[in-house]
Amino acid sequence: MTDEGYPNAPIQLQIYSGGSGILQTIYGWFPVTSYQTTPSGFAFELDGLREISPDALDARIIRRAAAILSSPSRMEPGRRPEMHTERDHL
Repeated sequence: MTDEGYPNAPIQLQIYSGGSGILQTIYGWFPVTSYQTTPSGFAFELDGLREISPDALDARIIRRAAAILSSPSRMEPGRRPEMHTERDHL
């Protein structure tokens, strides 16, 4: 996905059984209303007027990632990050 102000913007396309899904972009998350594979790739339609909010798990993941990225220990050379399970931080 590209635009003039932000070339090569990251996106994630999640497709569920039945052809529905979510397109996650820096501009918001939008419902995919249909998905199909084609001989040359794939095609999908989305509802660009109805933005989807992240669910509780998405919010916890974002908070945890922000905490990791802002941690002073992350910046110490040679230090290995501590490993935790999801249960440790939920």
